[in-house]
Amino acid sequence: EVLRQIRALGPFRAVRAHGAPGIGTSVERAVDLARRAGGARGQRTASRAIVVQGPLHEKVTETVLRCYAVAHPNDALILSTWNGEDPEELRRLSPLADAILLNDSPAFAGDHSRNYQIRSTLAGLAEVKRLGIRRVVKTRTDSVLASPDALDRLDGALDRWPVEGRLRSFMRRRIAFLANASWRYVPYHFTDQVMYGETDDMTGGMGQAGV
Repeated sequence: EVLRQIRALGPFRAVRAHGAPGIGTSVERAVDLARRAGGARGQRTASRAIVVQGPLHEKVTETVLRCYAVAHPNDALILSTWNGEDPEELRRLSPLADAILLNDSPAFAGDHSRNYQIRSTLAGLAEVKRLGIRRVVKTRTDSVLASPDALDRLDGALDRWPVEGRLRSFMRRRIAFLANASWRYVPYHFTDQVMYGETDDMTGGMGQAGV
């Protein structure tokens, strides 16, 4: 709501308050990457995929996709959004993604629109699995991993700290998520902003989701 009010005042650049150091630098890096995005993405053999999930946000989602298109040209880029989004906006975004999935809205939104998050995320992960891509990062249409080496660093973390103990019976690797955007006083709460892991691990419970 605050961002909408700022747009009504004029062409001012604004970001959500987060408190993380260097947020301004990260935003500038993302915008610079977005400006360098070219034409349609070509065919490639990808070992990683980026699922961008959620409703379309004016100018923001385009910047997100353009940033990923430049920073990760060899990774599959999938937008999972909703039927009823602006067709003109979808046409503008089409050259930036390898696939755009239009999902039907769930009958019941759930707490904090959780069923929307689940449905569009599962649709994106199903497409990644269909493509046979080994690893996937789930992000949102209103945020971006601005560091070009973010996925390489996450790969390094997953390879460096393997799954141990009884978890090895049903997980290939650990799943990485953004801890500082989670709820401090709710143990084991996973933020939906960023999750990264093996596609088989990320899709392990797909058959149990009824939304």
